[in-house]
Amino acid sequence: MNKTSNILAAALVAFTFAGMATTVSALGSASYSIYGDAIGVAGGPSKSVNFSIDGSAMGQFGIGANPMASSAAYSAIFGFAGQLPNALTALRVSASASNNLNETTTSQLSAAPLLDDNTTLAALDPTTVTWSIVNGPIVSISTNGLATAGTVYQDTAATVSATANNLRGQLTLSILNVNSDDLGSYADDGIDDSWQVQYFGQDNTSAFPNAEPDGDGETNLSEYRSGTNPIDPNSVVHSARQLNISTRLRVLTGENVLIGGFIVSGTDPKKIMIRGIGPSLSAFGVPEALENPVLELHDNTGAIIAVNDNWKDAPNASEISNSGLAPGNDFESGILQSLPPGSYTVVVRGVGDTTGVGLVEAYDLGQMVPSKFANISTRGFVDTGDNVMIGGFIVGAGLGNNGSGSEKVVVRAIGPSLIPFGVTNALQNPTLELHDGNGNTIALNDNWKEGAQAAEIQASGLAPSDDLESAILQVVPSGAYTAIVRGIGNGAGVGLVEAYNLP
Repeated sequence: MNKTSNILAAALVAFTFAGMATTVSALGSASYSIYGDAIGVAGGPSKSVNFSIDGSAMGQFGIGANPMASSAAYSAIFGFAGQLPNALTALRVSASASNNLNETTTSQLSAAPLLDDNTTLAALDPTTVTWSIVNGPIVSISTNGLATAGTVYQDTAATVSATANNLRGQLTLSILNVNSDDLGSYADDGIDDSWQVQYFGQDNTSAFPNAEPDGDGETNLSEYRSGTNPIDPNSVVHSARQLNISTRLRVLTGENVLIGGFIVSGTDPKKIMIRGIGPSLSAFGVPEALENPVLELHDNTGAIIAVNDNWKDAPNASEISNSGLAPGNDFESGILQSLPPGSYTVVVRGVGDTTGVGLVEAYDLGQMVPSKFANISTRGFVDTGDNVMIGGFIVGAGLGNNGSGSEKVVVRAIGPSLIPFGVTNALQNPTLELHDGNGNTIALNDNWKEGAQAAEIQASGLAPSDDLESAILQVVPSGAYTAIVRGIGNGAGVGLVEAYNLP
């Protein structure tokens, strides 16, 4: 065949294919037209080959009318002339912004038919879709596909489902915990919801801030703030601290003056207000009050670091007045000083060797400083009747609601063991009482080894050295406490009352 014949033959083939129309009756009376835009491999159509459905009969799947079968144009992705549209396999579900949804907020869901080649058609009208919650903290989905997230205590997965035209799809969302204190009955209580759920589960009254399920003296709020286990009594930080100490007894002369002691623990200096009280006690019905006390402060070497008689004569009298703790009588004494950690002794005497009932007090004015009173003690002559030894201390605020907290203390009454230290008239057999701020007796002891807490006292390292001495170990909540030391059988002599703060 010559060159002219070849050209004519090729033109004839091209004209015939372009004008070809094929009628297919396999799906009923529907007809399909193939437009030969391009020819793919093996004579099949390429991606740009189009076909149209006139919608005259059975529709796209040959099983009934389909709204998508009305004169719509579809692209045959692969295959040959006459290929049908790809099959619908499922619904692809998506959320308006992203798959991360903040708790208590909403997100618009949508669903689009998914083809078997993983491409999608246009999204369906959400009101034609049946929405449902499969699992997780989605509280509702409206008929138009608006999903509302619930509250969570940690980031939590949630799955939703969409169904339409016998097709189904699911979407997993991540509900984000954006408020750590908003879960149900635990909301706005000052404790992280996840902490409460970890130890107590959800909606458990034992998880409430003021609850104390393990009986260790610290509430859940305090244990949360301290990082301890609220259901383990051995995991505890007793968060309160002593704010002031005091001892009242009859101040005599010589070795029988009133001697108080305290230890400041920690690393930082602490501002302390010390008072020697006498005349003011008369207003409270105390007979024979010490008329003019003088006050000495000694460091751990015994050196005197401050002396005062009549607080208004102190060089920092204005600071004492501004503290709100100035003595009520001008003859009473006051020392306000910032003290580094260490042990200190306070001595109260009567001016001119006078005698009478006196009171020594030490107040912690540096409550924001980590250092604290580690122990307090007072030595003096224990008499009978109103002249027994009366020690007091206040346990300050802790980490619980409204400053609630607790302190673990050992209170001791010492007598016979003073003799080796040169005290010849020591109280031979002291007994000890501990009272709360209302005057109620909360603990008693005579002879520490006979008490129920003997083993625990021994383990604390603070057991008295003489079996006739007394000791009480107690966890006490914030408040005021009084320790009274008496002699058995109205015995009298020099005694020592001590209170130690334990971890």
